[in-house]
Amino acid sequence: MTALSKWYDKGQLLSYKAFFNMLIGNRGVGKTFGFKCWCIDDYKKTGHQFVWLRRFGTEIELMKKSFFDDIASKYPDDKFEVKGSKKSGRFYCNGEICGFYFALSTSSIAKSSSYPMVDKIIYDEFLIVGNTYKYLSDEVVLLLELIDTIFRDRETRPNAVKPRGVYLLGNNITIANPYFLYFNIPQMKSRFYYDKERGLLVEMYKNEVFIEEKKTTRFGKLIQGTAYYDYNVENIAMLDNNKFIRKRPTHCNFHCAIDYKGNTFGFWFDYKNGEMYVSKQYDPDTYARYALTKDDHNINLYLIKNCNSTAIKTIIWLFRAGCLFFEDMQIKAQCYEMLSFFIR
Repeated sequence: MTALSKWYDKGQLLSYKAFFNMLIGNRGVGKTFGFKCWCIDDYKKTGHQFVWLRRFGTEIELMKKSFFDDIASKYPDDKFEVKGSKKSGRFYCNGEICGFYFALSTSSIAKSSSYPMVDKIIYDEFLIVGNTYKYLSDEVVLLLELIDTIFRDRETRPNAVKPRGVYLLGNNITIANPYFLYFNIPQMKSRFYYDKERGLLVEMYKNEVFIEEKKTTRFGKLIQGTAYYDYNVENIAMLDNNKFIRKRPTHCNFHCAIDYKGNTFGFWFDYKNGEMYVSKQYDPDTYARYALTKDDHNINLYLIKNCNSTAIKTIIWLFRAGCLFFEDMQIKAQCYEMLSFFIR
């Protein structure tokens, strides 16, 4: 095995020729570096441009200062520049535009221009860790609108540059993220999840050579035995744990249903053990069905504005008592988000 094998190789991901790609893997394994080089190499070969995304303008400001620093040594005869604001701008290679950048939070400005030579979109650090930043409201829809704006109807126009794809790069934070929830990505049991019909690919990448080398570093030794070691070195999802994950017993009684962000969750009470379980199964004929937001409100749904409802009070009490369980990690994540409406 060569020394370079510790770095990520995008070849297998690209071989699927999927339109929408999510790459999740070891922190520091070279995902961003590899895609930057691909963007530049492809531009020099074909003239095709790229769009690079970050979530907020503050991230863009940091990115602008050093975007080409890590790859400049690979292109000693080329001159790179970045020009623009913290909302949007352009990348230059030898005085010519090779790409564009946007902050997704203000990406609506992209609608005022056209991008006929752009064939790839890279969204770097699309998964969030920590409390410094939050996902945007309806972030996935915002990204889809930007994709549609950039690529428009070029797939159906004979002489247009055809879209290559969209590539989301992130570290292994949690499977219960807005993108997995929106596209209903199941618990992954292998490296790749490929939905050919939708053109959607997820790669969960783990590089054992990289892991073994990092274990021997001074930093790797420092964090051994910590949860951060599992994430940073072993590539175990940082926020995922099996606390309160449990299958619903068959003897439970239906309690109520709550609609949230396009999903309906059934709450089932186990009177025998004093526990409640949440699943995506519910009684479709129930009158005890609620909505938490105006977007989810519909005919025969009661829109809840506070926790005065007896059904909601029971759920909150059981949650606080440690007696509320979830059938999988994604249900748990969305229910934690739901409960934040009532528990501060």
